[in-house]
Amino acid sequence: MKRQLLDYLGEHSAGGVALAYSGGVDSAVLLEALHRVKSMKEFSLTVFYFSTPLQDRKEEQMAREAARLSGEQLHVLRLDLFQAEPRLRNNPPDRCYLCKKLLFGAMARQARELGLETLMDGTNTDDLRSFRPGLRALREFGVLSPLAEVGMDKQAVRSLAEEWKLEVARKPSSPCLATRWKHGAELTEGALSRVAAGEEQLRKMFPGKGVRLRVHGDDLARVEVEREDVPEAARQAAEMVAILHTLGFRYVTLDLEGFRSGSMDEIER
Repeated sequence: MKRQLLDYLGEHSAGGVALAYSGGVDSAVLLEALHRVKSMKEFSLTVFYFSTPLQDRKEEQMAREAARLSGEQLHVLRLDLFQAEPRLRNNPPDRCYLCKKLLFGAMARQARELGLETLMDGTNTDDLRSFRPGLRALREFGVLSPLAEVGMDKQAVRSLAEEWKLEVARKPSSPCLATRWKHGAELTEGALSRVAAGEEQLRKMFPGKGVRLRVHGDDLARVEVEREDVPEAARQAAEMVAILHTLGFRYVTLDLEGFRSGSMDEIER
């Protein structure tokens, strides 16, 4: 698949590329592949990062560092999503579509100003099989997803990241903070910051592992760790409870099913 990816990028980069970059393994592999193609075939490349209330601020810092190590300057697009689209405050079922429409709309405008013809992102084939309303917005703006186009799933992406010795090869995914609430829940800057702070502390207890802090109502926190880490999380329950009580959660539960992406979407089905 590596050869197919490089060939695909060679065929679609001539007019210049605007890459949506999160600092995660998918976009990092895509950036590295673009660099490899660029060493053989010159084209313009600009790397964009979306900074919004729904992103953990520490992710921006890590994305900046990862981009710097790759030799690229990160162009940060800051968007006040709640002001631009007030419906997002209520975490609607089509939140991902509304959000991506704003984000990629902003990137498309910047790309036009810079004379870049092609928009790209790091969607892989696993993303196509999950609940991703935002993919509709990507289609509307003509965004190309090279990893998905050549048939790469998350495991294939991570394997290639390992082969290319990328530091983010085993970095856990970090979707937008709104995924920690069910649809219809009110999102506030304070609540988002509280969850980001809680997850930061929990990740220190389980470094390099998948961790989520799901919120139910105003005062119940449901902790997800990877299934093999559930026994250890139970042993460290007192510490987790202390951390989350300090952040204002009254009740703390441990999800025995373990970490799984999109678990809040299960509530809707």
